[in-house]
Amino acid sequence: MFTIDTLRCVGACGLAPVVIVDGKVFGRVKVEDVQNIIKQYSTEDALVGSK
Repeated sequence: MFTIDTLRCVGACGLAPVVIVDGKVFGRVKVEDVQNIIKQYSTEDALVGSK
């Protein structure tokens, strides 16, 4: 469902560390933020799949 990659540069040094999901950049992400980001996209996938 998800793929995690380590990248050298995404051009957003001022927002580091960043997480990118489907082109949306989440800046200044903390470890505890990642679970909520994944939940947000898991819920969206479930809603799209149910239509």
